[in-house]
Amino acid sequence: MIEFLKWLWSLTTNMNLANDFETQSIPFTVFLRHELSRRIQKNPKYSLRSFARDLNIPLSSLSMTLSGDRAPSKKFITKVSSKLNISPVQTRHFLMQNVTARTAESDCESDLILREDQFKIILDWRHFAILRLLKTSTFKPDFNWIAKRLNSNPFHIEECVDRLKRLSLLKSEENKWTDTSNGKTSYLKTKHTDENIKSFLKNMLEKSIQSIDQDDISERNHTGMMLTISKKSLPLAIDLIKNFRRTLTEILEDKSIEKDEVYYLDIGFFPLTKTINTKEKINDIK
Repeated sequence: MIEFLKWLWSLTTNMNLANDFETQSIPFTVFLRHELSRRIQKNPKYSLRSFARDLNIPLSSLSMTLSGDRAPSKKFITKVSSKLNISPVQTRHFLMQNVTARTAESDCESDLILREDQFKIILDWRHFAILRLLKTSTFKPDFNWIAKRLNSNPFHIEECVDRLKRLSLLKSEENKWTDTSNGKTSYLKTKHTDENIKSFLKNMLEKSIQSIDQDDISERNHTGMMLTISKKSLPLAIDLIKNFRRTLTEILEDKSIEKDEVYYLDIGFFPLTKTINTKEKINDIK
């Protein structure tokens, strides 16, 4: 999976999608999705219905706008901007974008949305979990069902699914969903990871900690071992871990076996002692 994540991140290195929307000419729908996500993260019980209520607009109109099925009207943008206390300058940017979108297809906006998708998919584990979940025998292409299985929010799941579709990693036809990522989203290996991939790894470690507290020991395995080794043996240890991971995957994901759960294999092998450099040794002697 790390190569896949690096591929996504390489496409976003020139992007500076700052959190300060006052200075960014981002698409209005992207701004709305971000605001809804921010509120849900702050309050997990917050929903699309709550957002529509706070904006004083019909739920159906908000839903269709966020999904891209309906372009926001001038009245819609003005009303929402007022409710969210958006500055007149930024409101004007949104209105100008809307005029451009209605007169011609905006390649720039599409590129911004795609870049935002690539940025977010690296940070949110649910994208990969959805692709793995659809390989289970009991899978249902339903946002509420997926949300319950992943202990998440239906809106977040819908966002992830839309993002996967835009990146051509997921294909849906009627009631059938297909993983089109070509198997690039199944495992992680750490080598020269940038800060965003590190964030992904940290998020999964947090999920592992939650599992220790929430899941019965019969449904998980958390073990550890402290070793005294030669640093020269580190490459051998890494190769052994890589081979173990691949062997375990081949056995557990055998096509002849019916699957019903999604698990994450997290293997950490790291130093507890720190190397003392020559200068430190000299200072200790003095």
